[in-house]
Amino acid sequence: MYTGIDPDKNQVQNVAYPANLSDPYLRQWVKPDYNPIISPDHGINASAFRDPTTAWYGPDGLVVGTKENMKGIAVLYRSRDFKKWVKN
Repeated sequence: MYTGIDPDKNQVQNVAYPANLSDPYLRQWVKPDYNPIISPDHGINASAFRDPTTAWYGPDGLVVGTKENMKGIAVLYRSRDFKKWVKN
């Protein structure tokens, strides 16, 4: 998971997969054509929508940082297939 920029200069969330899992250094990555997997929807600050992590909510959850009224917030998303995500 990583933050990217779309053509409108909005921050979006993307995914990449190791090209060769047997490479101990994971030097090559594949970016699927269905990126971005999450774009900021209405009410999300598109210029501060970054730093995705799955560490906080397990294998089907993703937290993305953003801000609202000059305060940092975390937005939780869920997915069953790691392709289509729903904001909780």
